[in-house]
Amino acid sequence: MLPCNPGGHAAYQDTFVSDFLKFYPDPFALPKSTWDYIVQFWYLDLSLTDSIMQECYSVFGPEPRLPSCMLRSYLLALRLKVTSITVWCRMLR
Repeated sequence: MLPCNPGGHAAYQDTFVSDFLKFYPDPFALPKSTWDYIVQFWYLDLSLTDSIMQECYSVFGPEPRLPSCMLRSYLLALRLKVTSITVWCRMLR
């Protein structure tokens, strides 16, 4: 199955806002350094990654994660100085 993101970057922003408010009902309690990361990734439009990577995916198998979401997660890990993918996955759980 090929990844599909019909909403592009706007869909990411909408999902972020709804999920963020579920986990942080008082977002202003977060430190300024966290807000710096949020702002950086808010404007980072990686939706073109989905169309570039489209041909690398098989039409068979389970629904994959969007390449833009995986890249965004990896960039955030590097920004937070987490260089091990295994450690990053453990932190995300």
